[in-house]
Amino acid sequence: MLELIEAFDGSAAARRHVLDGVVRHTAAVVASGQRGDVSLVARAEAEVRADPRGCIRFDARGDATVRALGQAFGGGRFAVPPLCALKARALEARERAGRPAARARLW
Repeated sequence: MLELIEAFDGSAAARRHVLDGVVRHTAAVVASGQRGDVSLVARAEAEVRADPRGCIRFDARGDATVRALGQAFGGGRFAVPPLCALKARALEARERAGRPAARARLW
């Protein structure tokens, strides 16, 4: 979802792309509740809590892989950019969108 929002340029096509992504993501989340081992997360958390250094690895880009219960899970990207970097990204996105009024609106 964050990638969809980050790529949003204010255009009608981008707005439709974000909305479609929200619909797909929501459907996937709802569907995931109907299958699988409901104790998996709690057991994986316990294993990671017991040995975080042994279970979590970061690659050169900062993407994490969590290994627990004999499986590998994508852990996402962990970064704490400074506020000035976030502001620069926001200003760049605004420029790409043709300098619309300074307010966020996805739909």
